[in-house]
Amino acid sequence: MPPDVLPSPRCTASCGVPSLSHLLVGALLCHQRTRRGLTWKQAGQVTHNPPTRLSQMEAGRYPLTVRGMRALLSAYDAPEEEAEAAAALMTAAGAGHLHQVEPLRYGGVWTPALRAAARETVSLSTGPLQPHVTTAAALAPGRRISGRRATLLLHESALDRADCEQLAHLIHLVDTEGLTVHLVPAAVPAPPGRLWTEWTLAAWGWDGSAAQRDGRQLYVSHAPQQQPLIRNGAAGNADRQMIQAAARRALAATPSLRQLQQVVRAARRSAPLSARRGPASPTSVGTVPGPPPVLGAYPARVHHALLGRSGPPVDQAVAPLLQPVDGRTS
Repeated sequence: MPPDVLPSPRCTASCGVPSLSHLLVGALLCHQRTRRGLTWKQAGQVTHNPPTRLSQMEAGRYPLTVRGMRALLSAYDAPEEEAEAAAALMTAAGAGHLHQVEPLRYGGVWTPALRAAARETVSLSTGPLQPHVTTAAALAPGRRISGRRATLLLHESALDRADCEQLAHLIHLVDTEGLTVHLVPAAVPAPPGRLWTEWTLAAWGWDGSAAQRDGRQLYVSHAPQQQPLIRNGAAGNADRQMIQAAARRALAATPSLRQLQQVVRAARRSAPLSARRGPASPTSVGTVPGPPPVLGAYPARVHHALLGRSGPPVDQAVAPLLQPVDGRTS
């Protein structure tokens, strides 16, 4: 068995949830077909497969051999390393149902595949923010892609480790890439320094039923100094519950964005003039204009006071001094 793919205990097909190997390989086939700009009908002509069969393969509902997978990826001119990664996963799964994989070569191969096949992504981040901003950029669907949604639940604890540049980049993704951000209060329990992402692989042929949605969801969790862990079915229940609990307590999107913008403006106004390269631009913070942001411009404790959180009296006294002088709050 390849050393980079370690299967968990298996279940049987009667569980009703597709195996992770079927979902991931199907997503990869979808990604490579759409990358070539092929419809199912056109791909059928190239691969000599009926369009309905290709659709079922991408949905993980049609038996696929390693040889058949390699033939399809070869017809789509996919890189050989992607075929190798898919073959390793299929070999590890064998004939069983696989609902947990760790560690998996996820970043370079599977993220674009999941993004191509996903109808919706919901991520929960507890910081540090930089790798999560990078991930959010990969998840953002872009405003030109209709029917796709990407949401980031940003836990307040992530602000403790965030700097102005990272927050401004996040706001930029909201403005330009269709990402939705909700702030999650610190009172919501969640382990620090983690990222969970729920992928709903239902972009093609989804009828909207709850049962099909549950069967098409998988969860990817990132922890410091660890490889990502991918789960679905009952194995993903803990990740699902963590994301759902955060979503129930999160602020609405508009006030969340305004608070992030306010934090960035306050950080820039508190920066010493010697750190600025030019005059501040009156343009919205969301487009990241003007001088470069100053890293660590003010303490995270003041972040909380500025956002209306409770805090030491000295922080509550400093926060009003950082408010925008023109009276704007967004």
